Amino acid sequence: MLNKILGLTLSSAMMIGAAQAFADYPERNVTLIVPFGPGGGTDITARTILPYIEKYLGGDIVIQNVPGGGGEIGTTECMLAEADGYTLCTFNVPNPLINMFMRETRYSLDDFEPIANLVNDRSIIAVLADSPFKTAQDLFDHAKAHPQELLFGSSGVGSNNHLEILMYQDQTGADFTIVHADGGGANRNNLLGGHVDVTATSITDLTQFILSGEVRALCLHGEDRMEQFPELQTCAEQGFNWNEGSARGIVAPTGTPAEIIAALENAVQQALADPELQAEAAEKSLPLQFMSSEEHAQFLKESATSVGALWDKYGSN
Repeated sequence: MLNKILGLTLSSAMMIGAAQAFADYPERNVTLIVPFGPGGGTDITARTILPYIEKYLGGDIVIQNVPGGGGEIGTTECMLAEADGYTLCTFNVPNPLINMFMRETRYSLDDFEPIANLVNDRSIIAVLADSPFKTAQDLFDHAKAHPQELLFGSSGVGSNNHLEILMYQDQTGADFTIVHADGGGANRNNLLGGHVDVTATSITDLTQFILSGEVRALCLHGEDRMEQFPELQTCAEQGFNWNEGSARGIVAPTGTPAEIIAALENAVQQALADPELQAEAAEKSLPLQFMSSEEHAQFLKESATSVGALWDKYGSN
């Protein structure tokens, strides 16, 4: 009987100790791996939102950019990290999700605990302001008449805009020479530097340059125009029913305690509801879209199916 009482007492003490440990989370800096270089849409998303997550989490989060392999290197590093809540990473659709269909990767969806989705960033087709192309149709007509002449920039093999370019070619008959960069920041710089004629990218990557007049967006994916760019036509208004973009969320290595996942999820939800963040995000054309851990998990599973089908259809082109 005494042993049973002692066992119960020890068990209770351990539960109280564990609860206290989770209540104290985070006790040190949390690292968020961004598996892309600085300055791209994912990096901008993280650096805009993280201060607000920190506010509600009650701890510091440090960004670590680990670019390479279309997000594969940083995502693999996150997968291999200790599942203690102190290493997280951004996880986008389609990259690095699509890497699993393009080649054999060390990670799969089963290696991560979804925490929450942050944004769903809409895609645009864009050129420099002095480009002769005023609409997407102008661009495609020229590319059909002059095959392979125009250089079309993408953020990397298997990126959302790589798939979009393949889709544009398939659906319009246009023929481009695709120039791959390593991430959204490098892709943007290729356009600004005149190294490519046109790019497909997330609108967040080019917002400040559209506002400054350096860049002209030819059309915007999605059904509705954006309040910040009321004159920018949707691709649908020009006859193209395209709704692609880049959803960006946060995940942790599988095995991270549920209490920590819940704490992070709650902090993200509060952050995305913060009026100051909503105002800042609007200025940067950063379309906030919260998904809970459960919703994000289901979204990633469904996205894996759709992204795999897109790669099967266009990836060999």
